[in-house]
Amino acid sequence: MKMLKNNKKLILLGLIFLTCCFNCSKNNIEKPYIMKIDNVILRKSIFIRRFKYTNTFKNGEVTTNKMMDFLNRVYKPELLLVKAAYEKGLNQDKFFKSRMNQYEKNLISSAHPIFSQNIIIQDNQLREFYKKKNKVYTLKVIKTLTYKSADSLYQRAQSGKQLKLQKPDSKMPNSFPSYKIHKNITLGEKIHPKVSQNLLENSEAKVLKPVETFPFWTVALVKSERTKQLPPYSGYKEELKKDYEPINRETVIQQYLDQTKDSLNFKDHSQKFYKKIKNAFESKNNKGIINKRKFDQKVLKQPVFISSLDTIDLDEIITEYNLNATKTQPLLKTTEDVKAFFNTIANRELMFNDLIRNDIKFPEIITDKIVNKKYAILRANFLKRISNNIEITDQEAQDYYFQNRDKYKGDFNNVKANIYRRIRTQKAEEKIAQIKSKIQAKYGIKYNKKLIREIAEQLSKDNIK
Repeated sequence: MKMLKNNKKLILLGLIFLTCCFNCSKNNIEKPYIMKIDNVILRKSIFIRRFKYTNTFKNGEVTTNKMMDFLNRVYKPELLLVKAAYEKGLNQDKFFKSRMNQYEKNLISSAHPIFSQNIIIQDNQLREFYKKKNKVYTLKVIKTLTYKSADSLYQRAQSGKQLKLQKPDSKMPNSFPSYKIHKNITLGEKIHPKVSQNLLENSEAKVLKPVETFPFWTVALVKSERTKQLPPYSGYKEELKKDYEPINRETVIQQYLDQTKDSLNFKDHSQKFYKKIKNAFESKNNKGIINKRKFDQKVLKQPVFISSLDTIDLDEIITEYNLNATKTQPLLKTTEDVKAFFNTIANRELMFNDLIRNDIKFPEIITDKIVNKKYAILRANFLKRISNNIEITDQEAQDYYFQNRDKYKGDFNNVKANIYRRIRTQKAEEKIAQIKSKIQAKYGIKYNKKLIREIAEQLSKDNIK
């Protein structure tokens, strides 16, 4: 147990290192700051990326004064609120930490080189792919949020029964099952690599078995097929590689994950929680949560995944799922759904731990995205806290109503809700202004004027080019 706690500290230190440093030292991170309020820093790369969207930049009117104006109008109010959130300790909130931990791990693990590096494709692989590339398909690709739904559709289609599916609705993009027709495509085109892989391995099938394409389960129906004449293999290789690469990468990634499990001494205990998760799952309108109250505290603290670097307990995994309750994610109604969900978490942990262990460097934009996300959540939570703490009495509302009778034509009870919202907004704005003034007076604002001048000169030259 002591070793697990030490490993937990190690992974936390690794995460902090990645968040703050990535491909440079902490000192180098702080050197290119544009402005800062104590420990709240506006990074150079974040500022430049956002400034390039302004009309000032697009119209070629970049000057030091205009950049300073942009900083004071846009970033100064934002950073003052972030610092106020830090002062209130909102960065120590349990759910904030969980949300950021999840975001960082997802973002960092997705930057693993295995997802982007060149992968050698053997000539015999490409020739086999070439043999099946002459088939042209029209596919109906159906997405669902549960394995049970996908399997039911598969079984009905296999038996020749009509599938009752709603037509795609752009006004309700998150209604499931949903489908899309892909006309005149060949292997490797337009559809998810796992579906292409499924089609490649079952090229004679008219209905393809469900495959997990997180966060969905996907079934594909072959509506029609024909053959076409292909160019000679020697002159077609580059296009073949482009279409086969995503399919091949799926296999390579899985092989890499299997190797990483061994090297990290990765232990997966998720299977013993399948039934418990399924029984604790509650859903409504294609959204769901895992009810923690159905678990003993001892069970919640049990490890699900253990590696030489880290351990992830059941409580962390349930918290992560519930934090995404408003987003599209798999509904954990069957064992297959739960297994696929755990596998997704396991794969992310493997990639993340592998990056930390090998100290792999990252593009600067990864750091920028994490900082932006952190600051955005802190600001939103702080503003919500201010709004929730504002008290309004009925007498205040009535006084406001009579003072503004020209704006409100109806009876008080009919406009009461609007009046409360208006008073709440006014009080919040006054409170926010007071807080900003207090934070600025306490910490001051530091501008890196030398760097701002240099950026203005460089952006002016870029515009001329």
